[in-house]
Amino acid sequence: MDFSLPLTPQYTQTGGTTKAATSSLFGDYAIAATILFTLVVFLFEAYLNFRQRKSYHKTDFPRELETTVGNIDRETKSSAAAADNKKEESSKSSGDDDKKDKVDRNAPILPQLKSKFSHAPILP
Repeated sequence: MDFSLPLTPQYTQTGGTTKAATSSLFGDYAIAATILFTLVVFLFEAYLNFRQRKSYHKTDFPRELETTVGNIDRETKSSAAAADNKKEESSKSSGDDDKKDKVDRNAPILPQLKSKFSHAPILP
């Protein structure tokens, strides 16, 4: 069986060998190592995608996040109470009653976070 192409190239090199005279470990296994590395990266990314998809389907609020945000809210509340006491003492002496509509930065974050978590769409 003749597996040659019907066309002949314009330039052909003669006198060469088909295999390198000195073979190296890297040269022999370069393609296999590349394919293996690509396969390992693909499997790792597939694992990460699986974990992410699993986390999208969770409907309960994470306990660790709840305790952490609760601690932050308690610290903010205690520091805000101390700051309000100082503010009241200074406002009594200055007589400044000009209050503008401002966002309450001392409001607890946990109820807002739980509300957003419960209203978030669940992805397929």
